[in-house]
Amino acid sequence: MKITVLEGQTLTDIAVQVYGDPGAVAPLLDLNPELAASDPAFDISASLPEGTVLTYGTEGQNKKALKELEGRKVISE
Repeated sequence: MKITVLEGQTLTDIAVQVYGDPGAVAPLLDLNPELAASDPAFDISASLPEGTVLTYGTEGQNKKALKELEGRKVISE
């Protein structure tokens, strides 16, 4: 599955949005190795470029948390 990064979103935001778990950045990095490959000091709390398209899987999704987040955009402040 694919998701497009919104302005100000971090990898942690995307992990919450698609997996319902802020700690689920590892699967995103596994499916999108170009993120860390482009910068050896890649920071998961830094904003990603707006419009970046990321791949994510459905395995490991927290269905209960996702139901609570349904329809909300997740962006760190």
